[in-house]
Amino acid sequence: MERMTKPLLDKTLVAWVRLADLDRRAGSLVTLEQGDDRFDGIVYGELAARCWMAGSDGHARSQSVQAQADNHPETSANDLVQIAVTTTGNTVQLYRNGHDYATYEIDAPLAFGPESFVVLGLRHVAAGRIDAIDGTLVDVRIYAQVLTATQLSALEPCATSTPRPLAWWDFTTGLTDRIGTFPHTRLHGNIRIGTDGLTLDGSSYLVASRSASVPAWGGSISGSRNVAATRALHDDLLADRHRPTYHIVTPEGHCAPFDPNAALFWKGRYHLMYIVQTEDGHCFAHISSIDLVHWRQHPLALTPGEGDTGIFSGGAALNRDGVPTITYWGLGDPGGICIATSDDDLLETWRKSPHNPVIAETQTGLRATVDDDGNEIVIGAADPSAIWVEEGRHYVLTGNLLVLREYGQRRGMAEHEGDTLYLLVSDDLVHWEYLHEFYTSRREWTQADEDDMCPDFFPLPSTAAGGAPSDRHLLLFISHNLGCQYYVGRYADRQFTPVTHGRMSWIDNAFFAPETLLDDHGRRIMWSWIFDGRNPATRKESPWSGTMSLPRVLWLGDDDTLRLQPAPELNVLRHRQRDLGQMDLCADTEWIWENVRGTCLELELEIDIGTASKVGVTICAADDDSELTQVFYDADGLSLSIDATRSSTGDGPRNIESGPLSLAAEEPLQLRIFVDHSVVEAFANDRQGVMRRIYPQGVDATGVRLFAHGGRARILAARAWDMAPANPW
Repeated sequence: MERMTKPLLDKTLVAWVRLADLDRRAGSLVTLEQGDDRFDGIVYGELAARCWMAGSDGHARSQSVQAQADNHPETSANDLVQIAVTTTGNTVQLYRNGHDYATYEIDAPLAFGPESFVVLGLRHVAAGRIDAIDGTLVDVRIYAQVLTATQLSALEPCATSTPRPLAWWDFTTGLTDRIGTFPHTRLHGNIRIGTDGLTLDGSSYLVASRSASVPAWGGSISGSRNVAATRALHDDLLADRHRPTYHIVTPEGHCAPFDPNAALFWKGRYHLMYIVQTEDGHCFAHISSIDLVHWRQHPLALTPGEGDTGIFSGGAALNRDGVPTITYWGLGDPGGICIATSDDDLLETWRKSPHNPVIAETQTGLRATVDDDGNEIVIGAADPSAIWVEEGRHYVLTGNLLVLREYGQRRGMAEHEGDTLYLLVSDDLVHWEYLHEFYTSRREWTQADEDDMCPDFFPLPSTAAGGAPSDRHLLLFISHNLGCQYYVGRYADRQFTPVTHGRMSWIDNAFFAPETLLDDHGRRIMWSWIFDGRNPATRKESPWSGTMSLPRVLWLGDDDTLRLQPAPELNVLRHRQRDLGQMDLCADTEWIWENVRGTCLELELEIDIGTASKVGVTICAADDDSELTQVFYDADGLSLSIDATRSSTGDGPRNIESGPLSLAAEEPLQLRIFVDHSVVEAFANDRQGVMRRIYPQGVDATGVRLFAHGGRARILAARAWDMAPANPW
């Protein structure tokens, strides 16, 4: 971020605009405001119709008289015009398209300090009325030095320049200052941002400031103050350069934990709960969607009370009577497994069972009893699965973290080491009988210190499109130390036998707490909590942090292993498609994809890996390589990897995440990469998906390049899209 370490005196304000209404008076392309209603700006039509002037408070640094004939009035709407104002010493110069428009002397320049802020569209925020530019701003800049007419003529909108500006808005990467001098943004009125720039309607404007307290106009705005405040919050969040825009992101703050929970398809809507922290404690928030892309916020589904003091993870399903039923871990005295039901169309009213906790804990998260022979029986009483119904009876699984910690680790009892689950059955959802451990873990797959929590158990669909279930089940879960993982296996006689094991997080636990639902097509759709990789202080101060993965569709492959891909509904967000024909990638070189840049993208590539040892894509690359992230297939290591070791010069993790992937002979690499500001998710050949968080600092860290290392490869097809924002916050 640039710093104004000394008062700003000599300066250049420059903007490119297409005016829609030539007769509008007194708006400003760009105003630098001191905070006490003193300002300098590029003002339109104030003293002379259709003419430009260097505006200032009370005309203290402006021409007192303007003559239309001398100042070349605008005569054509929608022409792209560059207007600039320079101040050096006591001289102010105004330029139109690099040509002198007006020159005059002032008594003394205004020194702008660190409390100053910027206004686009409006003359100044304390003007007493909203009378702003009607047109489209294409590019706006502030330079901390005076540019000459030659330098101004050489500038091109939306292109970098030397010297570097102090602040820069080109609207190709969003609404924020690309340099970072004025990072906090607030919008007022009806504003549209598109590929042509920022369009204002004559009563709208943008304010950018150095502090989170963005100045507001002192007048009145028609309509509800609540609506205005909500819009301001919405715009402030969307302007955050690291905040994801098409992943589900919490509006409630940093949200840790942010486990997705109680996902259910009900009466034509996808419903998803997640843990959120309020002043009352841990609650279940609730969102729903009809398309898996755009989500509506509902009232909190479950809050502490009626015996429990906190709502922790669980699942949702229909009970044997067809009633939506949530199982959750309720904290309390006693705590344990609890149940709530709902039957309204939007699932907004949930009734907790008066018998909660229906499986009471004897210690936090576990239940210890004795059998008829006096032998101790220990089971988990935390993080239950959703219920399922077999032969008219209800079954549920409970997690073993607290059992592992108390008995496996603290007491050193080997039979309680490693991951497992506990199976219980009930006829009435009130009285539950413990049956047995659900499966036996194996140390060649998981470690002795790994647990099984947030379990989700179901038959895998036979195809990506859904349809009839296969003959294999999937057990999806987390261990707290290594994150999301799964078993594919056989289920018979109330016992699960894992056949294969896989992970969705390898070097850490940053892909966490999975949750799925079964939709009306028979598809199994999954989300996970994606950790925020920034330091705790940054996360705590952030107005957002909790982030969900993209929805993944899961099914069984022909080889009886898991298949996965992003939900096809995400395609609706694609726009500005760019296609790349077939081309060879030479060994140990990078090819710049010239017309593809950005931090909100989807890339789809089919690659013949040839003799390359590594082949893939560099994304979010700065021009000087100070920041970049690489997504690639490692033919030697047989893996799909995201290398984030150089992804940021600031905050965030720096490591390489790799998931195993072995391509068959002659099988091309089919790679899909989703970039959503600070989230990168990559998928390959419907068999692997990896994720990393990245936090590039530079505004130019947007480049995309293709590469092959150790040998030649060939691009068979490649497409790129910009991705539209989806979430409402």
